[in-house]
Amino acid sequence: MKNLILILSLFTVIACKPKTTDIIPQLVADFEILQDNFTIDIIDKTQNMISYKIDFGDGTKTNGDTLYNLKSLGRHIYKKDGTYTITLTAKDVKNESKEISKRITIIGADEVTAKADFSYIILDGGIVKFTNLSKNAQSYSWSVTGEIYYSEEMNPTFIFEANGEYEVYLYARSFFSSEKSIKININNAKGREVATYKGLFFKEDINLLEYRQKVISYSSFLNSYNESFIQSGISNFQIGIGATCFINLVNAPVEQKYLTLKKYINVGKKEINSKIGNYWNLSFYTSDTGKQKLLSEALNAQLEITKVEEIDQPKLIPEMYDKAFWVTFKIKADFG
Repeated sequence: MKNLILILSLFTVIACKPKTTDIIPQLVADFEILQDNFTIDIIDKTQNMISYKIDFGDGTKTNGDTLYNLKSLGRHIYKKDGTYTITLTAKDVKNESKEISKRITIIGADEVTAKADFSYIILDGGIVKFTNLSKNAQSYSWSVTGEIYYSEEMNPTFIFEANGEYEVYLYARSFFSSEKSIKININNAKGREVATYKGLFFKEDINLLEYRQKVISYSSFLNSYNESFIQSGISNFQIGIGATCFINLVNAPVEQKYLTLKKYINVGKKEINSKIGNYWNLSFYTSDTGKQKLLSEALNAQLEITKVEEIDQPKLIPEMYDKAFWVTFKIKADFG
């Protein structure tokens, strides 16, 4: 009987032994805001967090994890004054989450945030006058998609020489910059005389017209030399003067650049060499082969300017020089 009681007692002790479980530390969500004017840093004050999301209250959000144990969970710059609610959502290893929010007031961002805006009026002859309505901007730049038009004036006037739809951009600069674009339709462009080319071109009689009547003229913000493109359906043609003579004139007044160019555009035969300074060269491109050829690569290449006319040109952009050149030339080359 004693033996039986002993066995039962032992069994009872074994069966009632409690199970041991791992204790997971409790998740604590907290953060500190370090503010420098309109820039803030979110400093991590959480405990037992493995990942997080932050909503800065202005539509901007970010997320991350604690893999690299960074002190800052995120930096943000507010571009508008106001009071914002910043919310941190923290998660732990059990995928449980906790959320905490804090408010912050931003003052001074409006004063350094540019807001680009403008209006325009279309006059006769494709003339468009722009009125800058931007706020808090320190400088400006205007451009037209796919075109040469560019200006840094506050209220420029552009002269469009071909009808069509153009997208005009205004970029307003400040500590925070912004841009605005408007599409305009020109249907009263005056047009102008366009460059042409006639001759035997890679064994083909061609008659080329300048592409879309675009002018690529001499101005302070464009290439330092005239460059025009004329093309047909199957060929493309380009002529340009070597730019080495303008290396020291990058920041020179446009009048000085013009006078330098004038010295090289004169009647006579021109030396063709791509390895020396102040040279002339031409490039050819044909869409059927997809290859470009330089006149300097040909045997017995010849380029002769037969006529030069110095003409007045409309200032398509305010910074454009009011003089230009019409150049008549002949070329001959044997590419074998």
